[in-house]
Amino acid sequence: MTLRILTYNIEWGFLTLPDDVEYDACGHKLPHSKEAQEEHLTLAAKNIGLSVPNVCFLEEMGSLDAVNFIRDKIVEIYGIRYNTVYSRDTETGQQGIGILIAGYIKYDLINLPDFGYKRAFGIKIKSNFTSRNKKTNSKFIYDIHIIGVHSKSLYGEDKMRNIAIQEHEADVINKYFENTINKKNNPAVIFCGDFNNTVDSPPIQKIVKFRANNNERLLDLMDSEYFITNITQSKETQFSKNYSTRIDYIWCNESFAMSCCKSIQIIELQRLNYSGKELDLRLENSDHLPVLGIFDV
Repeated sequence: MTLRILTYNIEWGFLTLPDDVEYDACGHKLPHSKEAQEEHLTLAAKNIGLSVPNVCFLEEMGSLDAVNFIRDKIVEIYGIRYNTVYSRDTETGQQGIGILIAGYIKYDLINLPDFGYKRAFGIKIKSNFTSRNKKTNSKFIYDIHIIGVHSKSLYGEDKMRNIAIQEHEADVINKYFENTINKKNNPAVIFCGDFNNTVDSPPIQKIVKFRANNNERLLDLMDSEYFITNITQSKETQFSKNYSTRIDYIWCNESFAMSCCKSIQIIELQRLNYSGKELDLRLENSDHLPVLGIFDV
């Protein structure tokens, strides 16, 4: 089986925008019409379907209905069918994480309540996939834990407080990794999503430097041999009117990467409307580009 994991921050993926949300990350005025929001989610569905993920994490989703809107549009456009779950269940009006899961995948849900804001949410694939270690050619059986994350934003006046929250979130990730990776049957652990900070920041460095008791570590796949670059040689995944940077990640335990990772890449999309036409629609798909990791399991 080829496991194709996509992480994509949709940027205010709401059917109804909160009244106080007036501008997108690049400073464009946001229309609050039903047509504008549905067009935004339809474009997200188009972009997702092109990558044909069998597990897709959607950050900044406003409701399960918004996640289901994307699901239904993917069926309409591509004929690809997904099950959906949402980190905030039936709550609306706050940002949460939606997951699209291919219908043939059996799974259990994973919540990390200590992470906060209901923004660490994932699945454990129930089936035990058999794979081969590329070095030894020996077979091993494991479950795969896949968790989507949307870390605390640094936006706002109290940046140091927000960094402290991110450091706590990194500790929660490391603790889950430690507790899971030491179990029997060689489990695989994957974290992905919008971590809202750069690789050299203290919160991200907590993850980079952490080692479990068995000396396993989470490998930043975009900073590894598995990364396929684009024509610009850039790793930027997030954009604003003032700067662009890389704050989206896919991590997995190093032994799983060595045995199963085929590639990781940024999906290049037309992100902005450069036409100058006044369409009364949103002028950017998102301030993020999606990231796709592919594993042979």
